[in-house]
Amino acid sequence: MYSEIKNDCWQPPRRITTPPSGNDVHPFYSADESKLFFGSDRRIQPNRRVPYFNLWFIERNDKSWSKAKPLPPVINTGYESCGSFDNANRLYFRRISKTTRGDIFFSDYVNGKFKKPLKLPNGINTVYDESHPAIAPDASYLIFSSKRPGGFNRGKDSLWIGFKNTEGKWDKVINMGRKINNGYNTSCATISPDGNYIFFLRIKNGRGIPYWVSSKIIETLKPE
Repeated sequence: MYSEIKNDCWQPPRRITTPPSGNDVHPFYSADESKLFFGSDRRIQPNRRVPYFNLWFIERNDKSWSKAKPLPPVINTGYESCGSFDNANRLYFRRISKTTRGDIFFSDYVNGKFKKPLKLPNGINTVYDESHPAIAPDASYLIFSSKRPGGFNRGKDSLWIGFKNTEGKWDKVINMGRKINNGYNTSCATISPDGNYIFFLRIKNGRGIPYWVSSKIIETLKPE
């Protein structure tokens, strides 16, 4: 679905994708906003059921969108869902593996092809479930959901943030605090293309309610 702002008001949502069956979830743009990526449990092969989700995309054509296409097998194993791109065309996404409920991987998009994905280091990933990676446009920080201990949501998803240090390596991961994680299941962070806003969901009574906050909150969390 999509919604536009007109006269300072969000307009009623309209449908973009219409799958023959199943679910399309967690949409995110490519760096140049020409493609819209999303997780889907639609079948890549007609007679083969998808065990979880794969990543698909549609392309913008003037005022319409192309037919949905799956990402190549180097990305899709049947256990991929949410993700985001930085401005250098590096894709960050969630993959479920044999050893964990969910880990965050990345893959560089070079000359029209995705490279073999690599898993982000320990600290970003744990034995707990990590998902919904939202990378900063300049890749200086990563917001993601995790059920690891130390959050404020009592075993539910909380939003965490990791920063890159001066050597370009991922530093200590920090919980985003009670202003964001206030006891509800909190996840699905998205960063606006200009980096000025963060959008996320809180699950209340089974309903996902969207919230937004200025990205200035990140400055209060960044290590000195």
